[in-house]
Amino acid sequence: ALSLAKSWLENCKASHTTCAAVSPFTPTRLLYISTNTLVLHEPPPPATPYAALSHRWSTSTASVILTLANFPDRVTLGIRIADIPPLMRDAVHAVRAFGLEWVWIDSLCIVQDSVEDWKREAGMMAGVYMGAEVTVAATGWLNGVGVADGEDEGQWPLLGRGWVYQEQWLSRRMAHFTKKEVVWVCKRAMACECGWYRFGVKREGVVEDEETRPREWKEIVEEYSEREFTRITDRLPALAGIATIHAAATTPGRYLCGLWDQDLPGALFWHPKNGVPVSPRPDGAIPTWSWASTAGPVQFQYADDESAKTKVLSINMTYSGVDVMGDVVEAEIRVSGPVVDAISYHGGMWKQVLDRGGNSWGEESLERNGGLRIGGKLITFAPDYALGTDNESFVPDEASVVCLLLSSSSLGSWDPDHPETNEEVQFASGLVLRCVSEEQGRYQRIGHFEGWELDDGFELDAFDTLAQVRHLVLV
Repeated sequence: ALSLAKSWLENCKASHTTCAAVSPFTPTRLLYISTNTLVLHEPPPPATPYAALSHRWSTSTASVILTLANFPDRVTLGIRIADIPPLMRDAVHAVRAFGLEWVWIDSLCIVQDSVEDWKREAGMMAGVYMGAEVTVAATGWLNGVGVADGEDEGQWPLLGRGWVYQEQWLSRRMAHFTKKEVVWVCKRAMACECGWYRFGVKREGVVEDEETRPREWKEIVEEYSEREFTRITDRLPALAGIATIHAAATTPGRYLCGLWDQDLPGALFWHPKNGVPVSPRPDGAIPTWSWASTAGPVQFQYADDESAKTKVLSINMTYSGVDVMGDVVEAEIRVSGPVVDAISYHGGMWKQVLDRGGNSWGEESLERNGGLRIGGKLITFAPDYALGTDNESFVPDEASVVCLLLSSSSLGSWDPDHPETNEEVQFASGLVLRCVSEEQGRYQRIGHFEGWELDDGFELDAFDTLAQVRHLVLV
């Protein structure tokens, strides 16, 4: 298997111009594979060919991580290959089979008890994986152990992990060690031992310039937000490498905690994919207007400029370090748009309100799990997270909120022969916000509303009658 995988690497290097390195990159540290040890080099020789490891940490990983205390010994003495976890030993064996002598392993090349080192190195992930000759992926291993028959995690458990998304996205070549075989994926081809994928056949749908065509950011985020994390607060750090490359390829403006300023205000209209959030909002400094402030998968519905009702007036972003990796110190977006006051309901209280009102919207409205009373009328809204959770983001029932209209558009039918059938309906979308500082006009996002006029109780004319254009600071 390793001999075959090496032939795929050799063929790729010889025949795939799209898989060649854009520019030489040398990580801050690399491990040299000697006969019996891994020796840490900082810095390694420039332009050194190396492999990278993509894997899921296991309980045994913690016993060998690089720390401030063992750093000197790792440089002078190294660590015995016999002392590292079996998964890493297998990876070292594979790297040797590829004809390489250097390897990058996150837990052994980043100082794990140094916040400063971790942030700096995590911000360089794009270069690490793009620069590797090949990424060895422990795709068929779950918690450091091979997936056994009968387990329900599937044959590729690694590919559900959040950190691995950018490793896949950035790597020029990946050798996936799965449950039953080695699978090769590069920018130009796929191959496997069983022959289902054949190296000489171009990847289906791949065109010569596909890898240089920038992908839409919302598409990246929608895919990425499906991935799992041990620590949900890693959602932005684990996307930093892709953000760096995306910025260079598309010049989308300033990076704003998972969004780009050139996509505003439309990019503010993201929402939980499944409609019913079951998790609380993670504690942390991520602003509530960012999708990264929630725990589940998200979708985007950008509004075009013609239908936008809200304008962005200014953006105030301050980080403690580099933009894509630093801790957020301040994150404010000042907007101007039509706003109405409302009373919010969620969970059991919303069901009681509907039952008392004799509403016949049905189960779909209840599934959205939230409602608003605006000017004596009820409309539904979808919370961003479980509002009733007892933490700093708790929102009581019958709380005073405001609704900010982001966009509206119309769809009509017109028949000159049958004018009685002519009709026009409005579609509107917006954000549900709660005030956290009335004096400063600061608001947190708690959900969104959308729908066609007369559907879910929304009436745009009534909204417009009550609305006032106000300046709000979203935090």
